[in-house]
Amino acid sequence: MNSRFFMNKIEGNWIIQSTNYSLLKNTISTSINEVIWKEIQNVNNDIEIIIKNIITKFSINNISIYIIESSNHKRIKKFYKFFLYNEKINKGSILKLNHTGNIVSKASFSYRNNQYFHIKSKYNDFDITENVYFINPNLKIIKSVIKKNETCIGISFSSEIRIN
Repeated sequence: MNSRFFMNKIEGNWIIQSTNYSLLKNTISTSINEVIWKEIQNVNNDIEIIIKNIITKFSINNISIYIIESSNHKRIKKFYKFFLYNEKINKGSILKLNHTGNIVSKASFSYRNNQYFHIKSKYNDFDITENVYFINPNLKIIKSVIKKNETCIGISFSSEIRIN
């Protein structure tokens, strides 16, 4: 899959409704958020240094950088997401940085086909697998499974609707 094709599928303003199931606590929670994905061209000096280090470390000559703004109950958070993609092997990495340039998380991803995207990440003892299904240009469905020590402890289902 062409990385530009993928990026066009995620850009825009999205309303996200998630239902989360905790198998440890036997609880269910729901949330509604708004997220804006937009590609950025100009970044501050701290992020510019990080970009240069990433390009050197991964021997990348083509990188897509997005700034993500998410709001939940009037609270706004900004993150940068770096998508590093190798089209020859159909795999890539996602680096999530906070506004000061610190890496918050890392993930690997692969395209299964034009309608399906697979993401794997690790956070401390937790392994997270996400499957993103592009139903149409304005609708995504995401299934996430969270495991700790190979045991499933949580499942999340999200629907995302593009509103712009």
